[in-house]
Amino acid sequence: MKNAISITFKKEAFDFIHNYKSWVAVAVVVVLPYFFTYFNREFEGIFFICFILMAVCQYLYDSYLTDTTTKGMVFFRNSGASFTHIIMVKTLYAVLLSVIILLLDFPYTMVYFTLIDILWFLPLVAAIAATMQLATVFARGAEIASALITTCIIFGGVFLLFTLSTLMRAGVTMAAAIILVRLAYRSFNSLRYRTQL
Repeated sequence: MKNAISITFKKEAFDFIHNYKSWVAVAVVVVLPYFFTYFNREFEGIFFICFILMAVCQYLYDSYLTDTTTKGMVFFRNSGASFTHIIMVKTLYAVLLSVIILLLDFPYTMVYFTLIDILWFLPLVAAIAATMQLATVFARGAEIASALITTCIIFGGVFLLFTLSTLMRAGVTMAAAIILVRLAYRSFNSLRYRTQL
């Protein structure tokens, strides 16, 4: 089990470092708040969160897609990695990507992000990790359209979350994470997904 987790971490680290699309997204997200400030435009907190999630979505979708198209998932299965190992590691790297952005945008992080926001942000990232896995299973060759539609749905959900109190957001995102991870687990073990590998 330890060996499977170690292999999963190492492979995902390689994908994390070499995923140029997500690093371009990170660069855009980091520069954007400063760009708005330079032109004396107000940058809303909800957009700050959405742009962070845009980079996270890009990373997760590319990661799952790479695993599907380059037989990475076959490698995971052969190494003994379970669905739990894979989604846990991908979620941790997605959180790491978010932390990198939050640190690089520290002045804006202090304005728009509080410690209590961790209660809903972390389960939201887990829910997104599961959602992107589901998106890759059902993409069927329409990767770009699938990624865009999924990201738009996630953004719509985030806008709805901001109509709730922080504790309500935490409850909703935790419930969403549990439901979506369960659905992703089923799709991961489905015949539909196995035929794509």
